[in-house]
Amino acid sequence: MSSSWLKQFCAAVACIGFTLMQQGRGQEAVPTRASQVVHQQDGERQSPPPHPIRLPELVQQEQAVIDRASEELSKITDETARGIRGRELMEKVLPELTSEEGRAYASLAIAIFGGKGGDSEFAKEGLHKVLADFPETQSALVAANQLIALYQSELDYAAAAEIATIQFEREDLSEAQRVYIGCQLATMLVPSGHMDEAFSLYQNLAKDHSELEWLIGPSFEAAAASAMTNGSNEQYYTQLKWIHEHMPNYAADSRFIGNFAHAAQVNGKYRESLNLRMKVIEGSPEDNRLPEHLLEAASLYREMDDLEAARMLYQQLIDLKSDHPQIETLKDIAKGRLEVINKDLQMRPNLTPLQPLGTDSKTPGRWLLIANVTLVFLIVVGFTIRCWRLNRSRKA
Repeated sequence: MSSSWLKQFCAAVACIGFTLMQQGRGQEAVPTRASQVVHQQDGERQSPPPHPIRLPELVQQEQAVIDRASEELSKITDETARGIRGRELMEKVLPELTSEEGRAYASLAIAIFGGKGGDSEFAKEGLHKVLADFPETQSALVAANQLIALYQSELDYAAAAEIATIQFEREDLSEAQRVYIGCQLATMLVPSGHMDEAFSLYQNLAKDHSELEWLIGPSFEAAAASAMTNGSNEQYYTQLKWIHEHMPNYAADSRFIGNFAHAAQVNGKYRESLNLRMKVIEGSPEDNRLPEHLLEAASLYREMDDLEAARMLYQQLIDLKSDHPQIETLKDIAKGRLEVINKDLQMRPNLTPLQPLGTDSKTPGRWLLIANVTLVFLIVVGFTIRCWRLNRSRKA
């Protein structure tokens, strides 16, 4: 029975590395197609894709052995006691499993249960043993996934990268598995000081596996964010721009557009940042960072001396229907800046405060400017005609 307690438990443990790899800046730990690509027009969301690294399906006879152990373990409520007993049971049933995948499965379970029982060193040694004794099995992929997560938690990125490299070179991987492990490897290369190599790997994965953007994108973006954390704002912007240009499905999500806008802004690309923020404001009004985009876009317009556009966006933020404390704080900021803009408009002879939203945005100041230009033009023309007549009369 594939739904046995032990199989569910091991499968859940196998997801740890996936979760750790995808975490970054408060985003979803496990990306789904629905959350990382453009939302469906009808509002429906697709189911999350299966994890690329999964435990193998055992033959019926061996699965029955595992199920018997699982039934006993399901009656133990204490986690530590369950780990200790699980290790004992797996060591007991190991001789009954004859296939390589079955023995690898049991060996993996022994290591995992040893860790749950409180013996972390035993677990680490057991996982390494699975890699050494059963290198071509699916259970070995799960063991490698666990070791990478373990070494990552210990900040031993070199050891994690070494394991990921070996698994990445396996010839029996599915496309999704190769991409997933490649992203793991790239993730470990960034803190190891091999940032250029890491981003090159991400880019190659994206070029070769464009249909798996949903799997590559979150890890790639999180690695770029880590570059900014380490002081390289330019690298952060460069990599997000690459994603924007080469991974259109992933980059179409308003969450990514907002992050790219931030990257552009911190790198002095103010016009680009403004355009990206306006894309979110106009195209994704349901985005949970809309208030932030309104405030930032208005401030950018203000810096560019387009006070009319700035005032419209500040007013749009103020008019949002929300009593969330954070949004109320942004509204207070917008009110203060709007007051300053109105005073500035009153002090300018060629500008007047905006009319209410929805009215004609042309102001008397603009018509005055047109009139002045026309007057100068007429003066020049009149002076030219007068000079021509005077010159003609002298010749006569």
